[in-house]
Amino acid sequence: MIFFWGITLNLEYLVLDMKEMKEEDIIKKALTSGLTDKEKEFLAGREPVLRHLKEQWNEPGDSFLSPVAKERVLGRVMRKIHPYNTRRDYWMKYAVAASLALLISVGSWLIGQNGAKEKTIYVVSAGRQSMESFYLPDGSHVSLNAGGRLTYPESFDGEKREVSLSGQAFFEVHHDPEHPFIVKTKSMDIKALGTAFEVFCVDSLFYAEMILTEGAVEVSTKKEREKGDVLLVKPDEKLAYVMGGKAEIMRVNADQYSSWRREGRPNFKNEKLGMILPRLESWYGISIKCPSELAGKYSFTFSIHDESLELLLDIISKSSPVAYRKKGDSFVLYEKVNK
Repeated sequence: MIFFWGITLNLEYLVLDMKEMKEEDIIKKALTSGLTDKEKEFLAGREPVLRHLKEQWNEPGDSFLSPVAKERVLGRVMRKIHPYNTRRDYWMKYAVAASLALLISVGSWLIGQNGAKEKTIYVVSAGRQSMESFYLPDGSHVSLNAGGRLTYPESFDGEKREVSLSGQAFFEVHHDPEHPFIVKTKSMDIKALGTAFEVFCVDSLFYAEMILTEGAVEVSTKKEREKGDVLLVKPDEKLAYVMGGKAEIMRVNADQYSSWRREGRPNFKNEKLGMILPRLESWYGISIKCPSELAGKYSFTFSIHDESLELLLDIISKSSPVAYRKKGDSFVLYEKVNK
């Protein structure tokens, strides 16, 4: 399944009515970005592609676009695939994937067909309560947690291998001393050569964490009006930073801290609410408010399976001094008052 801008296309529709080509060869080429310009043009102009593109665009889903913006973007995508007299329009080519990262290259050339020769940028997004695992062009492996978004180029051609992250991801970086690997977030940048580490960042709070499993990394914090700090982080250390503040480094069990990547779901062992709640917000896509004094007061150990957020909060409430109430589409935590 191919996902971009909330659109899904079943791969089978890309090869419908293609009597002049061998379907298995086209599929193989599509999956390896090996289609020629002629083959791309042939596929992009097929009526089944246009029809199913619009049908699936209109299906209900978790699109982050408003109805007006959604219709506007759809028009642009359709004009790109079937341009008529719009050859003068040039748009950056994006392929936004929420599943099966192998297929994002197909979405990329569909959107950019007949456009200018520009560098393709991939934006891989993990859906709610799901995780995505994929490889970058240099062979580095990424585990992207729910609600996360990673942006990277089609190929790393410069002196540095740069990616941008919002959310939570675990990186196993391919060793290449000549080309440093850099993860950019709103509040800090992480530079590595060949190592394994987790990054968790909350863009709305300008907050980020970096947990190092092996190797060594250099973290550069960001500040609005002055130069940030540069810190070296060692294995089994966590660096936590809020933009404008002072970075803190503490000892942790890095393998346990990042065990979510192996188990496929969040799990916590003796962790404070301050660490737990941002991850629950990303997993469920729901806002949880908590006073700072309460966030660092109690510790919890649990794993998430298929529970709803409200059921999880209810279990926490019945087993601790922490209570909750629902406020609109979000939840508010507070401490119970002893009577």
